[in-house]
Amino acid sequence: MTMKRPKPPVPIQLQPKPKTMPILPLLNRSPDSLLAEGWTASQFSAATLSLAARLRAHQVRAAALWFDDAARFASALLAAWLAGAEVYLPPNLAEENRRWAEAGGAVWLSDVPEVSDGLWLYDGAAEQAAAPAEALEWPHENVLYLKTSGSSGEAKVEAKTRTQMLAEATALAERLPASWRGLAGVSPQHLYGLTFRVFVSLAAGCEIGRRQCVYPELLLADSRRECVWIASPALLNRLGEGRDWARLRQNVRGIISAGGMLPEATAALLQEKLGFAPHDVYGSTETGVIALRQGGAWELLPAVEASVNEENIFQVASPWSGGVRRQARVAGAAGARFARPRLGGRRALRPPSAARPDCRLGGTFRRGHCRAARTGARRRGANPETASGQNARHRRAAALLAFCRRPAAQSAGENPRAGFSDGLYRAANRAAMGFAARKRRNA
Repeated sequence: MTMKRPKPPVPIQLQPKPKTMPILPLLNRSPDSLLAEGWTASQFSAATLSLAARLRAHQVRAAALWFDDAARFASALLAAWLAGAEVYLPPNLAEENRRWAEAGGAVWLSDVPEVSDGLWLYDGAAEQAAAPAEALEWPHENVLYLKTSGSSGEAKVEAKTRTQMLAEATALAERLPASWRGLAGVSPQHLYGLTFRVFVSLAAGCEIGRRQCVYPELLLADSRRECVWIASPALLNRLGEGRDWARLRQNVRGIISAGGMLPEATAALLQEKLGFAPHDVYGSTETGVIALRQGGAWELLPAVEASVNEENIFQVASPWSGGVRRQARVAGAAGARFARPRLGGRRALRPPSAARPDCRLGGTFRRGHCRAARTGARRRGANPETASGQNARHRRAAALLAFCRRPAAQSAGENPRAGFSDGLYRAANRAAMGFAARKRRNA
């Protein structure tokens, strides 16, 4: 009689624990710490995962973002990426930008009811959503699309990857104030706000300021506790003397300025009143951040390589620039030089020639809200007065001058709009009408 061999026991299949919290490692803070006012990191992570699961269930492949709240913006961006969707960041809600995003098949994620339908509205209830049970993992790579300002012609679309944004934020977090609650006068729909309000805040483990302070009064009112200002020179220029600087000196721990050149007088006022110089940022949508300065010389970020080639073209390369970027011709070699910070005891490096720090890449200058293109006037045969206005970096002022002189130009058989785009000419028209209205009121 043969004995039947017992069947081997069926092995217990241990299911791997789902990776239900892939967001938390990006936040660089404990789960119970605040990511934004009234929103902890664990709540943010759960809400982001919930939205990502819904996007994946609806097979959303592209999402356009438009938000008033920067923390909700950050959650929607990470959720779209986690769901494997491409992200479109329109600079505004003009019809052409809506068509641009929708041509890519994008749904609209927003906290503004008029922008997003009920399915994708990110409201207070969405902030408190529970994390899904399903496992979610990051795709190999993600991409977002945003537009340049178009100040040197038509706006261009630039692509940025998750790897590029995280690399840039990590490099910047090592150079900026150690702790902050970012109060911003800039929108995350543009690269400056996206970089500093969202990615640098996440990399540094700091709170994201929810609302955009579009006026100096809002910025000052929100500075009730320790914070860092993320602002444009245009906003900082309007602060002036008559402020409660004693209170601000206790709470403001740093200032980041980008989007244009910060006038020396404004930087000196802020240093006098607050006890430190602002961090001035040099870069562009195409290249990302290139250099910083705080009351001294411009310093390249450690991973940035910049030089001027034999043709006097400014070249930049970094882990976040998407390769070597060749930009506008440098306006002379006498401008301030970029210095490389000392690393490992090596001497500071300087490129063979130097770009003026007041030259925005892409061939434009920025002065507050006035951006003036450097190129094209002489090629289009503009008159000497127009070219002089461009060399002085006041193309709009030159356009206004041409507009005001249009009767004389027309009587002489000249085209008063020569050398100017339709947009600049319309801006000059509006400025002239505003000046005339103010003159009538004051008469």
